[in-house]
Amino acid sequence: MYLSEFVQLEENKVESIRKDKAATEKLLQETIEKHQAELADQKEYYTSALIAAKEAEELAESRASNEARTELEGHLREAEEREAMLVQALEELRQALSRQEQQVLFLRNCIKIFMRKLGILLSSFLFLTYCY
Repeated sequence: MYLSEFVQLEENKVESIRKDKAATEKLLQETIEKHQAELADQKEYYTSALIAAKEAEELAESRASNEARTELEGHLREAEEREAMLVQALEELRQALSRQEQQVLFLRNCIKIFMRKLGILLSSFLFLTYCY
């Protein structure tokens, strides 16, 4: 009776691990989707801001006099700095997404390896229990 209780306990552990894995994968997928949506929103926002800044810059340049042109050059430098910051922010967001995707792949691989090892251990255990 002790052996069957032990096997039942191990089966319960395996089932618990499977449930944890499923929950982890679901949470991971939800997190990825959330971050992808956030990145898409931020990209759209920054792209719109960049387009608006460029349009405003072109309009101002077409109406500017020499004195206004000097002032606009200052604005242009600021817009270029903002553009550079936006480009850098976008690149950082892309890198963050890439890192998260790599982490997802790593975690999935770890879970697969763990599940394979657990299967081997369980098979070995069942074989040993069958032999004795």
